Parts: sequence; C-alpha cells; structure tokens
Amino acid sequence: MIGELLPLFPLRMVAFPNCSVPLHIFEERYKAMVGLSLKNGSEFGIVLAEGKGIVNVGCTVSIDAVVERYDDGRMDIVCVGKRRFEILTLDQEEDLLRASVQYFDDDDSASTPALRLEALSAWEQAKPLLQERPQERIDPTVPQLSFRLADAVPELDARQVFLELRSEEERLKQIAAYFGGYASRLARITHARRVAPTNGHAALAPRDSRHE
Repeated sequence: MIGELLPLFPLRMVAFPNCSVPLHIFEERYKAMVGLSLKNGSEFGIVLAEGKGIVNVGCTVSIDAVVERYDDGRMDIVCVGKRRFEILTLDQEEDLLRASVQYFDDDDSASTPALRLEALSAWEQAKPLLQERPQERIDPTVPQLSFRLADAVPELDARQVFLELRSEEERLKQIAAYFGGYASRLARITHARRVAPTNGHAALAPRDSRHE
C-alpha cells in the first residue's frame, strides 16, 4: 500500500526485517527524526547510500531501545527491521529526505524443512570465517529465516540482493550457496589483495559502518 511520506535515513548498510540495527545518531536532522519516531512510535526507512545516490528498495525500522544519550544530544539506539519498501517518488523540499513508498512482502513465503536446514548448516559452517561472528543460535522454524541468516553477510551488494528478492525459497537457496562457498571466496579475496600491485601507499579497506 502507499502511505504518507516516509523519512529516509541513507546509510552504508542494508537492514533486514526482524533483525537488529544498532545506530549512532549525531546529525541534527537525524536527531530530530529519531526524536519524532520515539514520540510517535513511528518508523523510518533505511536505504543503502551509494556514490551516485540511494538505491530504490529499503527497509523500515522502529526504535527498540535507547542505549545511551549524550550531553550534546547524540544517541546510541537499537532498532529492529520491519517492512520492505520500494521508493516511488522522493521529496527533497526539507532538510530531511522523505519518500512516497510502496510496501511489499514475499510473493512466495513457503520453504521446505530440508532447504531451511541446508541454509542454516551453510551459515553455521561459515561463522568462524566471518569478521563479525553471529553469537546467536537460530531456530530453523522462524518465519523468514533467510533474513536472519543474511544479516551475517558482510557484502552490501549481496545484502541488497537478498533484501529485494520476493521469495523465501529463492533467498534460502542463494544464502545456502553464498555461505557454502564462503571459504573459497574469502581465499580468493585474500589472495587478490596479497598479490595486487600498489603505488607504495598502504590502502585502507572501505569502512562498512552502522553509523551515519
């Protein structure tokens, strides 16, 4: 359905439904946005920010907890992902970016127990190789299991693909393949970085931050 204008928070991250999203809020416009969300219990949308703009599909979040408030108004908050949306039109009349959006869910939400266990097993095997290792144990029967597993994926492009897919079965298949081949993928990346020529300066990897 199409609702009222949704406040957007462009970030170098991809949020998923039912997954935790920690944020550090320090810019004035986003302090105001978070304040309004706390007051009204309303959602705001997180969209992946790229060099040339923002992507067209994001996920709304609601604030689950305020972890810390600082004297200068900054906040550490924890949100939880809610609804996926597609941007129809952008409103840039105010300092805060807003959009008219179309919310959507899966066209096909069914998945077999065998596929869920296959994806979960691949995720478990890849955990020791992940930079941010998930500590939780995941029940294979939870709704939209794929998003819980995909939240451990570090590559933003892959996360965005999983967010946009409208089939739980297809997401689980791709997640099983992704984590099943993670060791070989990581080895290729490490090798490429080791043998790549440099210009004599140390190169810093792009920062994948959950902050503004």
